[in-house]
Amino acid sequence: METTWHSFSTGSGPANVYAWNPTTGNYDRPLYYYFTTDGLTNVYCYQLLRDGDGQCYAWADLFEKTLLANGISSQIKELAATPSGYPYTPFIVRNVQPKFYKQPDPITGMYRYYIDELNYKNLMGIPGQNMDTPNAKKFGRHFVVWTDLSRTYYDPSYGVSAPDISSYTPKAIGAWSNLYNDYLFALQEEDPNRVLIEREY
Repeated sequence: METTWHSFSTGSGPANVYAWNPTTGNYDRPLYYYFTTDGLTNVYCYQLLRDGDGQCYAWADLFEKTLLANGISSQIKELAATPSGYPYTPFIVRNVQPKFYKQPDPITGMYRYYIDELNYKNLMGIPGQNMDTPNAKKFGRHFVVWTDLSRTYYDPSYGVSAPDISSYTPKAIGAWSNLYNDYLFALQEEDPNRVLIEREY
């Protein structure tokens, strides 16, 4: 289990996975996590291996199949924000900064920003596979892999793992959406009770 995971993770971040390159005859073709936002369309591991770029489900699919090739069963798990009244309420992966300071809400005391009032696209954030800062940070859901063997959640997109979702959440999320259509966000440090939850997929 750990040997397989070390192909995806350094222990604290991505190991920067490389695939077979038929041109050079070596494993020197980088596989990216959101090299471009077009990576969103590559959902499965065969697309990730074909094009060298993929979204979180593609990376979860690749890790799950790599474990299976080594005789280890696992399950892909969907993580989503809660509480939410919508199917996929967005959240932003760290790092996030407001473009300007706003007064907190007089009733809730929370700092609220609309999506265009936040700077997150060009900020150095959590590195993904072969990407210091992936070119996508705002998501409605995220996919990781769970195995009963180690009772651990593995996130091959970022090369990190956690024993439970509650400990994973504060390391990953920079802002939560409180509205869907208007994309009104509350910064993570001002909304400590929000967490990611595992949903049936």
